[in-house]
Amino acid sequence: MAFYTYEFEVPANTPENSSVTKTVQALSQKLATLRLIIPNGHQGLARIRIESRGRVIAPSSGSDPPWIRGDGVSVDMTPNLLLEGPPWEITFVGWNADTTFSHAFIVYADLLP
Repeated sequence: MAFYTYEFEVPANTPENSSVTKTVQALSQKLATLRLIIPNGHQGLARIRIESRGRVIAPSSGSDPPWIRGDGVSVDMTPNLLLEGPPWEITFVGWNADTTFSHAFIVYADLLP
């Protein structure tokens, strides 16, 4: 098992049509669980989507809106899916309507061999 911690920061004034991305490499193929931490202070202004090679992992395809947002919450997910690759990649996509502050998301991922 591989346990990863990622931090994804979205700058202030990042519009949805110019969202920022961060792609990280994973050393295992099977993504068992994800925990997304949205720290206090976000006030629902920053949004995140988690993908792998263009495949949406969270929120599920068909969600409206297609973003996760919140303030001081933790979201647990069990995607239990095989990432395409190698290399195996996870991509964070985000935008931020806050005009003053950037906001960071913390993602914990369990990957199985």
